[in-house]
Amino acid sequence: MKKFQKNSLLIFLALALAFSAACGTDDGPKDKTDTGSDIKTDVGNDDVDDNTDVEVKTDVEVKTDVDDKTDVDDNTDVDDNTDVEEDTGPIDPGYLPVAADSALIEEMLADDTATPSFTGVLVTFTKEAYGSDPAGFFIQAEKDGPAAFIQVDPATLDTPVEAGHVVKFDVVTIKTANNGGRLEVEEIANLEILGTYNDVASFVQNIEQTADLVTNFADYSLELVSGDFTVTGDIRGAGTGFNAYPVATEALAEGVVVRFPTELAASLGLFDGCVVSIAGTPLWSHNSAPQVSAWTTDDFELSECDLMAVSAKATSATTAEVVFSRDIDPATLIADGSQFKGTGANENFVTGATVAGNVVTLTTAEQTADLAYAITIADTLADNFGIELQGGAGVEFTGFNGAVQAPTAANQVVFSEIMAKSQGGNNDLGEYLELYNTTADKSFNMN
Repeated sequence: MKKFQKNSLLIFLALALAFSAACGTDDGPKDKTDTGSDIKTDVGNDDVDDNTDVEVKTDVEVKTDVDDKTDVDDNTDVDDNTDVEEDTGPIDPGYLPVAADSALIEEMLADDTATPSFTGVLVTFTKEAYGSDPAGFFIQAEKDGPAAFIQVDPATLDTPVEAGHVVKFDVVTIKTANNGGRLEVEEIANLEILGTYNDVASFVQNIEQTADLVTNFADYSLELVSGDFTVTGDIRGAGTGFNAYPVATEALAEGVVVRFPTELAASLGLFDGCVVSIAGTPLWSHNSAPQVSAWTTDDFELSECDLMAVSAKATSATTAEVVFSRDIDPATLIADGSQFKGTGANENFVTGATVAGNVVTLTTAEQTADLAYAITIADTLADNFGIELQGGAGVEFTGFNGAVQAPTAANQVVFSEIMAKSQGGNNDLGEYLELYNTTADKSFNMN
């Protein structure tokens, strides 16, 4: 009897527990606490194989109500903005230059017989041959230099190098004469491209505030530099095939020039106040005097430098030429000549226009000999730098009279330069005379 009572009591307790578990699953929110204790109880009961384990799992499933907050987390649409953040984030540098190679460049500066072997220097810039400047490429291992010029045409190498390449090579010979105070390597061997560094721009130093650029030039020679440079004087020679303009920076009023190939310099029409913005080119030099350099129009921009109509003259009874201060962008010239207007009855006497460099040739109605013509030019005409002609610009010329005459008055033709007893040098053109036609509308026969 006692045994029966004991078994009955056990059955009764089991039924009560089952009933309690069943009620627990129906009770709603409090189950977060119950679930924890139920799980502990069920796990502790080795004898319990019943479906209460399944029911406990439903307690876990209740937690999916909490997981349903992932609907809120579904604001992963916001996370999509990480795409934008990645685009504007730091540049993947790619293959890094070996900073220790800076010491090898220093070694060459100290000893022009040194023949170091570079293990990973950055090619910062490449250039073709211009005038007296040879083709070659520039190297640095760190932003603050030092730098060197490798006087080897990149196009002649088995694998041509480009700016951004990290290379290894052996130095064979350092140039020791006629190097303008620069560290130049004449011959190399065993060049190998190791990889590409993607952030050459990080090596560029802005030198607008550099007060010791002239007095401590060696610390900046051949390194990538940038800045805004304001023209302060007339064009001058700067080595065979080059001209330069004296410029000022925020830190220096004198001692620096911006240097261009002669043909490019002649096309710019720069004047005092024009600002030349260099994007990042190696700092060149002549006799250790700094020459900020631009070899192509890709190397700089212009500002504060108006495009101007300089002069005009008749070249036949139905044509005239207008000369501008800089080359004209052909895309901005309208072929029917409608950007060029005369006055009064001659308002529409220009019927066509073509351009070559900085000269626009106009086709006109029949001109009256020696009659003064005034032309107003539309401000839609622009140069190759995107600088538009100022509104209301104009020129005058005299109608063609069919004759090319000798000068008829003093100072119509003057000597603008006399070079006598030339002493030679990089810009030596021998002895010569330079003549200048001071008139705006006349051609002269000097025979």
